[in-house]
Amino acid sequence: MDETRPLEIYLLGQKVTLRAYDADPEKAKEVVHFVTEKLKEVEQKTQNLLSYQLVLLALLDLAEEYLNAKQRAVNWQKMLLQSSQQLLEWIELKIENEA
Repeated sequence: MDETRPLEIYLLGQKVTLRAYDADPEKAKEVVHFVTEKLKEVEQKTQNLLSYQLVLLALLDLAEEYLNAKQRAVNWQKMLLQSSQQLLEWIELKIENEA
């Protein structure tokens, strides 16, 4: 049975308690650090934003980064598939020519 363990984090000076199933604490710390850095980055680019506005801008930045990374992964998959097919065709041609 999965056990939920609360994890307390701080974002924008506020304590947030997360509940996760068997979450890796080190991974959670890495995620919190990543989000905190993104919030700082957005905060440095802007002035006089309310917390929720800062969070929304950071969320939009993170979503854009995610979608760009997802598209790069799709492009790599296509390139690898194409390269694999070309290599297979070349091998088959070599085998046919040697036979």
